[in-house]
Amino acid sequence: MGRYLLLLMNRGLTPDSSSTLKTSLRERGIKVIDVRIGKHVEVDYVSDSKLSAQISDILGLKVLEEKELERTEKDYVHLVKEGRCWEAHEALEGVWKGADPSEKMGIMYIIKICVATVHYQRGNYETAKRIMNEVILSAPSRELFERLNLVFLYELLKTRGEEALKLLAYGIG
Repeated sequence: MGRYLLLLMNRGLTPDSSSTLKTSLRERGIKVIDVRIGKHVEVDYVSDSKLSAQISDILGLKVLEEKELERTEKDYVHLVKEGRCWEAHEALEGVWKGADPSEKMGIMYIIKICVATVHYQRGNYETAKRIMNEVILSAPSRELFERLNLVFLYELLKTRGEEALKLLAYGIG
């Protein structure tokens, strides 16, 4: 049994449709872990084999990419810019594990930005706003964002606040 991430072209769906799509796939026997909607429709599922064609047919959306989760991209800057914040959060956890103890809390706040965006992509807007506001109130210094090549994220938070959630969910790159 493997865990897969499928990226599909989003043709106007909003995060409000996340739970409906998840239910639709589960009713057809697909073991869906999560569905996130932003720039792309992301389907996180478990199966003995890749199911991109079947999921694409059910949802009527074009496949962009499918991969085993163990092989996800580690370029968190690219992932954040593309609205793929769940994957970015996973990649940043690797950075956090190897970070100097003095930087771990700051990196945790950056991970929380990704987590807030994922909640937004699931249609959990209030949770997303609550997490994002916690981050905005106690965000790490600009220097840490610079070191991680995420100055654009720092600027987005400082200038757009909660509005940054939608921009991040739909990609800024």
